[in-house]
Amino acid sequence: MTKLVYHHDPVSTVMGVFDTALRTIVPNEAARQLLQLKGVSEKIVGLPGWYFWFSDFPGAFQLELIGAETRSPSSSVSSVIRAEGSFRIKFYPLPTDATLFNTFSAHEKLIRETEFFDSTGTPAISMIDDFPETLFSVGNLNQTVSENPRQLTLTMEAPDRWVTHVTQGLTVLGSDGQPFMFLGPGAQDRNVPAWTLSWYLTDRLLKILLLSYRTRPTSVSVREQAGSSFWIDEGGTASARPDERLVHRSLTTSISLGHDLVPDTGCNSTRDTDNRCDCQGHLEHNKVPGDKLSTRWISEDWWQIGGVELPQQGQAPC
Repeated sequence: MTKLVYHHDPVSTVMGVFDTALRTIVPNEAARQLLQLKGVSEKIVGLPGWYFWFSDFPGAFQLELIGAETRSPSSSVSSVIRAEGSFRIKFYPLPTDATLFNTFSAHEKLIRETEFFDSTGTPAISMIDDFPETLFSVGNLNQTVSENPRQLTLTMEAPDRWVTHVTQGLTVLGSDGQPFMFLGPGAQDRNVPAWTLSWYLTDRLLKILLLSYRTRPTSVSVREQAGSSFWIDEGGTASARPDERLVHRSLTTSISLGHDLVPDTGCNSTRDTDNRCDCQGHLEHNKVPGDKLSTRWISEDWWQIGGVELPQQGQAPC
């Protein structure tokens, strides 16, 4: 008797969650307007992923897959097959948006205004192979897809500000071809609002998923811990140092991918004696010492958007 063997491709699984949703949302004009989604382009060179442009946020976002694996079921623990993926979040600012542009490093600002970028504000296809992969990074998005039942968990992590210092300083060539010290030893080279940028893209990705799969979050939690700044040596090696000025946050959201609209029990937050904010089982916020309790990173829209009725339009590849 022939036995069927189930082959699980983790890359196809984790990419497919977003791809399925985008193929539903992108062709629908009403959905794009609701999400202020100006455009989406799939990466065709280098690591798989997408570029995103939004009408209410100048600049371009990039989501790229940097790793994926399958967690096989264990009879002693679970029969659930899980695919896990790690995505890197990048943001490419507009040079004309000086306030945000100037928070990026000297190297990032320099390369952003060269032939490495095309008219879309994203890396030119011809330059992808030579593009430094860590530049313009602002956060990470980890994904777990479980089967039977089909569940999705997304965890976005980022520092509130991504701060780097140059240990030995930074020397560049002047217009006369002579080197000069652009930044002194220990100077701050980068101070990007990484959490705000990463949260913005994550918020829109969640809305795309929730609207496409017509569902609501089953749980959401925000956690904070002490942050670090990064010190870069002459060889480009980074080392993290605790920095009491900074906070590292994570946002974890779980949803069902079964196209079943989860009943909404509301989201009335209360505070208990353990410094946690619970939102009818939806929201959990663990504070760092001295931090004011806040739910600003949990959007009420996540519990509403799955029930929005959209005009039916044809589906097409994005």
